[in-house]
Formats: sequence, C-alpha cells, structure tokens
Amino acid sequence: MEKIVKLDDKLIRCIISKRSKKNIIFRFKQEELHISIPKRFPLKELGKIIDEKKDWIIEKFEENLFHKDVILFLGKEYTSQEDLKNFLIADYNNLDFPEIATKIFNERVKIWAQKTNFIPQNIKIRKLKSAWGICYRNKNITLNFLLLCCPIDVIDYVIIHELCHIKHMNHSNEFWQEVFNYCPNFKIYKKWLKVNGSKIFATNYF
Repeated sequence: MEKIVKLDDKLIRCIISKRSKKNIIFRFKQEELHISIPKRFPLKELGKIIDEKKDWIIEKFEENLFHKDVILFLGKEYTSQEDLKNFLIADYNNLDFPEIATKIFNERVKIWAQKTNFIPQNIKIRKLKSAWGICYRNKNITLNFLLLCCPIDVIDYVIIHELCHIKHMNHSNEFWQEVFNYCPNFKIYKKWLKVNGSKIFATNYF
C-alpha cells in the first residue's frame, strides 16, 4: 500500500506493508518511508504514530535527500563535481582535497594554538570512522579529513575542543568552560555536527 503523507511543508511517499511481527518499523530507502505494521493493526491509528514521530521522519527524510551527487564542502552544497571543481580552480589553485585539508586545518590550528596557548606536538589528518578529532596524552592531535565538509566555524570548534584536551584530558565542567572561553557558541556548532554528522560520515566523494 502506498500513501503520500504531508509533514510540515514536505510530501513524503510511504510504502506500508503488513508483517507477522508485533512491532511497527520505520525505515527509509532513499527518499521513501517504508513502514511495516502488524497484520491486524488498524490503519487509522497509523496516522497518529506518524504524527508522533514527525520530527524523526523529517530529519531522516532530509538526510536521504543528501545523496552522492550533492557535495558538501566547507558547509556549502555543490550540486555536481563540476561546480565544485570550478570553485576549487578559482579559490584553491586546483589543489586536491588532501592538500586543501592540510592547508586549511594547519592554518586554523596555528591560529587557535596561539590564542589558547595549547600547543600540540603534532597534527595528523586522516579519515576517522566516528570521531571528529582525537587528542592523545602525548599532545598529538588527529583531525578527521571529513571536517572538510563543515563550515569554518565548525572546524574551529573541533580544533578548539581538541586543543583544550591538552589541558583537560576529559569532558569535565572545567573542560567545557575552557572550550566556552574560546568558543562561546560551541553548542551551536556541536548541534550542527550532530544534525549533519551521519550524512557526512556516509559520503564517499572525499
């Protein structure tokens, strides 16, 4: 059974199927919401459940709109590789992505290390599976290559976060106060990463 559901200003195509399982299961396949319901579950009740899960559904729907043909670079979306290539030629002399990441991240680390007086021993850049950055006890810091997708302010937040770990190797109140001292809007950037993190980690264009 197919049904078009309007949530806020979005029209979402739902594929509803009945299963022998007792639970109601929501999952997205590309831009379609697939809903599995128990065989005897009354369809008139499904609308209430969809409304209760509205925020989750909209969030997942928007994530699934973010596909491999849309490239996120420094927080801005490019609809094709060609559009991004033209931008890179103009602004980065056609450097490749690893070179661009190294250039931007090292510049930002240098700026914030001077401001905070937290000096890292070494900076490495590599693609991490789940973390945005890591600070080790020897003061080495690793930054996730995928930060290249994020706006500069968000990149700065991650760098400040890791630099503050040089002084506080924990997430204590003192640590977060230190982060706040240099990045008063850190909660905004932290939320941005939470909202956009799953789609960034799913990218394969870098």
